[in-house]
Parts: sequence; C-alpha cells; structure tokens
Amino acid sequence: MKNYLLLACLIMASLSINAQDNAIKLGLGSAIVSSDINLKYERMFGNNHAVQLSFLYDTPEQFGSTVIFPIDVPEEFRTTLSGFAITPEYRYYFKDEEGPRGFYAGVYARYRSRDLKKVGSYGSEIDFDAKINIRNFGGGIGCGVQWLIKDAFVIDWYIFGIGYNVYGAKVVAEPAAGADIEALKVDVLREIDAFDPSDLGTDIATEDLEALKGVIRDEVVNLSEDNVKVNTPRISTGLIELRAGLSIGYAF
Repeated sequence: MKNYLLLACLIMASLSINAQDNAIKLGLGSAIVSSDINLKYERMFGNNHAVQLSFLYDTPEQFGSTVIFPIDVPEEFRTTLSGFAITPEYRYYFKDEEGPRGFYAGVYARYRSRDLKKVGSYGSEIDFDAKINIRNFGGGIGCGVQWLIKDAFVIDWYIFGIGYNVYGAKVVAEPAAGADIEALKVDVLREIDAFDPSDLGTDIATEDLEALKGVIRDEVVNLSEDNVKVNTPRISTGLIELRAGLSIGYAF
C-alpha cells in the first residue's frame, strides 16, 4: 500500500510541476459557420515557447452557395464536400509567465485536402459519377493573444495571420454503366464550352481556371468505349491566405 501511495504522490507532483503546460482547444469559427470540427493541442516548452497542432475535419455537407466560392451554384452542379486539414504551428509568447498566456507571434504550415463528389448529371442528360479533389499546402506568420481564466480555461484569439498556399485541382469522372459515350461527349463538351471561369468571382487566376477547363475538355474528347474514365492531371495555382479565429479550451 505504501508503494501505491508513493506512486500516487509522485504522479501528483509531476502534474503540478507541468501544470498549464498543455491546452486542448476547439476552434469556434468552423463550428459556428459550418459543422466542421477543429481540434487543437498546444504544448509549452520553456516559459516563452509553444508548439500547436490543429486538426480540422470537414464533415460532409452540400457545396451550394458559399462553402468554397462566393457564388450561387446551380442545383445540377451541387456536390457533397468533405475533407480535412492539418496545421502545425510554433508560437513565441512575449510575457515570461507560466502557461500559454499573453501576446504571441508565430509561424505555421498547413495541408488541406477536400473532395467534392456527386452522382448525377452535371448538366448532361447522361448520369455519371464525378469527384473534384482540391489540395493546398503552404504556410505563413501570425499573431494573437491567449488568456488563462483561473489558470484552467483558455480563450485564444488569433488576431491576424497571412500566408501563401499552392492549390491543386484534379477531376475524376466516370459515366454510368451502359452510357452512350458519344452522346455524353456532346453534352459535356457543350457544358464546358458554355462555362465562363470569370463568373466564379474568386481570387484564382482566370488563366488557371481556363487551363483546368482545357484539360477536362481534352479528357472528354478522348473518351471512348475502351476509355470511359476522365482522369485529369492536377492543375496548380497559388493564393495569398488571410487567417483569424477564436478558440476556447482547457489548460492542464
């Protein structure tokens, strides 16, 4: 029994020594705007330094008006969006205090992958399954302030961040079994030719969207009875990213 008591005392002493070196947080922006889940774990080392790892899970939802692009997507083009993101971050706290508190500045990296899927017509009279995979990787710098309330509850205000991301888009599509390939080609090519990328109103360069449009068109032209799958190369473009957010959590 004495050995168990001694072990318990050592564990409690260890926890008190490392008190408030850790924090688990929930990002509120993703939870309020959508049903996405953004969990964060922060670990202090020394009085001023910390590392944080964030994991974002995009719960499946319909891509309609403003999920990715600020546009109203026609019903026949609407898809289901899902994906995830991982963001490691280093922070420097300017105040020499115990626990992750006070003003901070830091650097981050970010990887995100999203899939837009639909089983439907996409404007064609012939059904086919399609998926657009969008990946981005980049990094940047930022600053914020974090409070510890009663040395336990955390409020993290990420005031401002700016970074650069390289995006890549890839399209995979396959018509339903027994589809008339030639009729499908006519329908899809008509839709592609009628689509104007400038109508998207995004920061992605028009020439990059036109390049993706051209790649898809070439893939569709090459469809045949022996080659019924559209599988485009990945088209890349770069974008500046601005970040801000609010998180709450628990320090221990």
